[in-house]
Amino acid sequence: MAQIYFLSVLINLFGGGILASDYFATKVKGLAFLTDISARKNAKIIVGGLSVLIGLLHLIFKSPGETVPVAGDLIPSLSALAIGFFLLLGLPKSVDPSRMDAEDEEDSSEQTAVSNIVVKLQPYRIPLGITGVIISIIHFILPGVLLL
Repeated sequence: MAQIYFLSVLINLFGGGILASDYFATKVKGLAFLTDISARKNAKIIVGGLSVLIGLLHLIFKSPGETVPVAGDLIPSLSALAIGFFLLLGLPKSVDPSRMDAEDEEDSSEQTAVSNIVVKLQPYRIPLGITGVIISIIHFILPGVLLL
């Protein structure tokens, strides 16, 4: 479907731009608005959720001109999924230890595990964002290439 193909290109471009917003804002002054968007929790939830949804749909539906059903759009789909999961993973809420009761202790241990994962993945945020932007541009220019 052409719509899913176009949405995949847009979500990889926009999601990658949000992930690498710090890098793009220092290199190109016109892209400083991405830093403002990346600071908003609602924007991360919306773009992350859409990215995961479109990545899954792009795995299912073929792009125009594709002959191989799944492998034809594998890299853009996986890129959208990775960007979406990374945006959604970077949203753990902070826990105030003074306001924690017995029910929150289980949530706190889960929160600590998620926070540890986010801290370990943080150095890969900018490279993943740049890769997502590059994949979206190549996917837009060469829509019929296998795996892209």
